[in-house]
Amino acid sequence: MKSFLYELENIFELLEKGKKKVIIKNWTQKSSTIGKNIVALSSDGKIKGKAVKLDADGALVIYSKKKYQRVIAGDLHYSTN
Repeated sequence: MKSFLYELENIFELLEKGKKKVIIKNWTQKSSTIGKNIVALSSDGKIKGKAVKLDADGALVIYSKKKYQRVIAGDLHYSTN
């Protein structure tokens, strides 16, 4: 719990300093999802594609059916194709 709170404090400090890009970069580097084929289930429906990046707002960007789509919240599953 201590390490979680320490990390959370660091994130808040970066936000206070206006360094949102640093947070997104760190999250992207730690993500096991970026570059993987996934299925995202959200209130908007089902998106099957490749996880490309996190955008400036922290949304997951998925390339699907020749276009990029943002997912803000939902369930993700890894896909085999």
